[in-house]
Amino acid sequence: MRKIDAVLDLSWVHAELAPHYPTFGRPSIDPVLMIRMLIIDYVFALRSERLLCRDQTRMHAFHGQGWHDRVGIIPEIEDPRYRQIGQRLIAVERPDLLTDAQRQRWESWRRERFLTNEKVPWMTVASALEELADASQDATPAQQAQLADLERFLKGLGR
Repeated sequence: MRKIDAVLDLSWVHAELAPHYPTFGRPSIDPVLMIRMLIIDYVFALRSERLLCRDQTRMHAFHGQGWHDRVGIIPEIEDPRYRQIGQRLIAVERPDLLTDAQRQRWESWRRERFLTNEKVPWMTVASALEELADASQDATPAQQAQLADLERFLKGLGR
């Protein structure tokens, strides 16, 4: 949105639309905010506000339930991004609740994501090892020992 804000000037909107808004009663929704929401909806391919609200309600219910009940709520979530968040939370916190196929998909995804040697915007084991090498150059002997432990741990993740 920052990149869009840098090139999109909406300063004219309030003056242009002012004659269409009443001066009494409850204040209207800011038209600039509405335009920004429409742009976000378009850019990120969001669905209707009603569906978004339903999924937010389901996610609220999801977080209020025990882990066993959360598994049953996930299929009801319509937005694939919210559904994926729910599945990842269960995979991290309670992998024992996953089916064998779900567990296998989760482990495969996690390996591909974190063990890649490609340059990606998230931290990978390879990029963490590079940062450890840089940090160890200026580290005290005690810090170097801790960094060595961390390096062994990270290298063990690749097995």
